Amino acid sequence: MPQKMDISCTYMKKRRSFGAKCNFTCVGPFINVDINPDPKLRKQFEQVSRAEKETQCSKNMSLHTVNTVLLPTKSCGVNHQVGGWPSDVDPRDEDQVARFKKKIQKDENFVTSIKQLSDLVENFIMENNSVDIYEEYFVNDIFKGKDDSEFKTLSVYRDSCDVKREIRNLSWALDGGKIAAAYMANPAMHFTDSTYNHSYVWDIENCNTPYCILMPDVPVNCVEYSPRDLELLVGGWSNGQIGLWDVRTGGRPQQISPITQCHKEGVSDIKWISSKTGFEFFSGSTDGKLFCWDSRNMCKPVLSMSFDQDDTSDSSNMYSITCIEYDPTLPQRFMLGTEQGMMLSCNRKFKESSEIISGSYDTKMGPVLTIERNMFFPKLFASCSTWGVKVWSEDLTSSPMLNLTSEDGYVTDVSWSNSHASFLFITKSKGCLEVWDILVKNQDPIFLSNLAPPGQLAGQYGIHFGYILEAYILFAS
Repeated sequence: MPQKMDISCTYMKKRRSFGAKCNFTCVGPFINVDINPDPKLRKQFEQVSRAEKETQCSKNMSLHTVNTVLLPTKSCGVNHQVGGWPSDVDPRDEDQVARFKKKIQKDENFVTSIKQLSDLVENFIMENNSVDIYEEYFVNDIFKGKDDSEFKTLSVYRDSCDVKREIRNLSWALDGGKIAAAYMANPAMHFTDSTYNHSYVWDIENCNTPYCILMPDVPVNCVEYSPRDLELLVGGWSNGQIGLWDVRTGGRPQQISPITQCHKEGVSDIKWISSKTGFEFFSGSTDGKLFCWDSRNMCKPVLSMSFDQDDTSDSSNMYSITCIEYDPTLPQRFMLGTEQGMMLSCNRKFKESSEIISGSYDTKMGPVLTIERNMFFPKLFASCSTWGVKVWSEDLTSSPMLNLTSEDGYVTDVSWSNSHASFLFITKSKGCLEVWDILVKNQDPIFLSNLAPPGQLAGQYGIHFGYILEAYILFAS
């Protein structure tokens, strides 16, 4: 096998030649590669007369806002009636107090001490007289926001639950001092902790802690205060049961309807009605049943009614009740809103379902969310659906008088004003409040206020007795 040979070349150069500068000579060009043009690429060539490029010389800056942790506060007062007394003197004993005063007044230093203290107090009195500490500044000026609105947030009642829950229903007490709120978490999450089912009763003067905590077995869909007893509260559960609470005790309900005698689906609305006893109320559900209960004995309903869409008695053809309207000034009449978009005007004088319904109104806008009568003109009432609000008259059953729609989200609730007969308050799913004056214009609201800050989606609102309570249920990521 032949051996490999190492080829090497030795280059030798003298030391004096190191570091000498290079001498360049002119040499003609040599072609190394010649690439012919491609006709296909020539067609894609486009001459640009001007090229633009953007640059940013300043630093990138961003703004981020966060909510600080809410610290619970508590107000307490101290009743200071008497000053400091020696241990051997009982201030409640008048004889001991009188003897001690005489002893102090006979002391030689008493007059000197009074003189020193009077000089100090006189200085403070003179300062108070020279400066009016009760002066009211800016009496004649009216401060308004950028939108020149007169709406402002007085209190915010926050849910202490660690899971964001929506408020399904609100009910104000008759004196306006308390409000009950029915909370419900997302049913798809299947929470096992019973604290997620709690609902609260709030005192208007204290927004830090609930006045009462309602502890049902399942979430509550709706609540309603009794018009006769300020401490009596009834709630409709999501499994169809009815619970009765005394808010002075709170906690577990005092009475619960049996599961076999209640609705088959969740209770959609509850309304107290005028009766001889004053303890009766209606409950409606999407199962098509309307029950009349006596709060003194809730073992079974006093009266049960169902409303069929046609003459057949098939349960699948029954109207699904979504809301109930009852005005105490019209004790024998009430109205029902249904999922089929129909509103039924009913009369309590009759017992048969065919005779109870005295009129029907087709909204043609999906399920009816709310029905409310005008307190100044009881023949006028407003209906609220997802797509808008309609104003009706009892004398016109074929079509509404007005159709109020806007583009700022879906409608969640509607209420008439207690001070202006033509004012309507409408809340939207985007967190805004609209005020409509149907006598001024019925195409656009006269006032629009954003109750929810940007980045949040406001869900369910309740408007009662001229007050508005807001609950943020979903947060956009």
